Amino acid sequence: MYKRFLVSLSVLIVSASMYACMSFYQQNLKFNIAFNKGELDIARNILLSDKRAEKRNSKLLFYLNKGTVDFMLKNEYASNESFEKAYVFGQDYQKNVFDYTAPYFLNASFSEYQGENFEMLYIHYYKALNYLMVEKNEEALVECKRMDIKLNQLADKSVSSKKYTKDAFIHLLMGLIYEANFDLNNAFISYRNAYFAYKEFEEPILGVAAPLQLKQDILRTAHLVGFTSEKEYFEKEFGIKYKHNIQKDKGELIYFWQNGLGPVKDQIAIDFIITPGGNGIFIFNNQELGLSFSIPFPTENSKSIASLSFIRVAFPKYMERMNVIQKANLGYFQNEYPLQICQNVNNVAFRSLKDRMLLEIGQGLSRLVLKKVAEAALRTQNGYAGAGLSIINAITEQADTRNWQTLPHDIYYARVSLPEGNQKINLKTISESGNKSIDQTFKINKSRMSFGFYHNIDNNSTAINQ
Repeated sequence: MYKRFLVSLSVLIVSASMYACMSFYQQNLKFNIAFNKGELDIARNILLSDKRAEKRNSKLLFYLNKGTVDFMLKNEYASNESFEKAYVFGQDYQKNVFDYTAPYFLNASFSEYQGENFEMLYIHYYKALNYLMVEKNEEALVECKRMDIKLNQLADKSVSSKKYTKDAFIHLLMGLIYEANFDLNNAFISYRNAYFAYKEFEEPILGVAAPLQLKQDILRTAHLVGFTSEKEYFEKEFGIKYKHNIQKDKGELIYFWQNGLGPVKDQIAIDFIITPGGNGIFIFNNQELGLSFSIPFPTENSKSIASLSFIRVAFPKYMERMNVIQKANLGYFQNEYPLQICQNVNNVAFRSLKDRMLLEIGQGLSRLVLKKVAEAALRTQNGYAGAGLSIINAITEQADTRNWQTLPHDIYYARVSLPEGNQKINLKTISESGNKSIDQTFKINKSRMSFGFYHNIDNNSTAINQ
């Protein structure tokens, strides 16, 4: 009777866990396919049809995805409503006991998803752009200050200059927002911070150099504010002699082009050989990857751990969705303006995961060993119960594959001086499969900055969709 009960319970657990064993991308495949095809209204309806979305432990991603879709549909106020919910959640959420213990006894996907550090920064990027699109520059400035607070918090938590604690693009965006609010002093400071973040982190670690436009903006704002020594320093640094040429009868368009889609989290299994190290310490080795960890365990568990020769642990990994479009230009009559890359979101994601991979591995090893110890202890009391726990442990040994999957792969920008009035701009994208062009019209005001964007979601993610 007891054996039959355990068999029935195991079948129920396996059935209920099939959904949990799928990656987060697969769990939301219907939405992801619609979004990938550019069917944004359908993607939005799929999100809204999920009545339990705001009750799940991935509610943050619901807010982020809905905010992104509304942003692309130019529903600026609805978009910011979702992003504000995401921001408030990130600020107010307090971990409970289950959130702390789940990564060690089940897996991290059972706890509340609180977002990667860079994901929480990009909430402000989208909110600021939404405000700029509807000419609410003061509100965009609030998001600018929120970005600054978040960047300072990241810097305070880290002791390594090679970890993701700086974001040059966010500083660049802050500079543009300050300038749009006629605060040239803070604009210069933000541009300068952006340049050094590119030089010290983005270029050597992420492969993105400071855009030429940023260098020109540093020289221009230094000149206008009267920072003569700073202007001379950067002229020498850039190898550029500044020539003042501002046409006061024109306005400017700041155009952001988002290319492709950022990576998707999946999982990878890594085998570790276990050897005793003495005094309750066990060494976990993977020679192929050059990994070695020494982890202490309570004395009462040592015998059970010593009986294990190796374990296989699941960890998160990113899968890149390669860009289809290689580059793009803006066209205005006979003039062309190259869009300059200012952020590789894909590389930021990979770097952020790499920065905390040692923590992920430590949690994963501890989690799986504790599961094995519990199985062994239960088997000595009841073989069937031990077998049932073994099944449950195998099912729950999954990596957390949740991430913000509607972010772009890269962000480019251009700054174009234009006459006042409604002006037609032509976005020309270049790819191996052929070039395309898209016309957009923007209202330009004299001596002011206007903002525009376009997101090409074309990407090569066939393998991920399957």
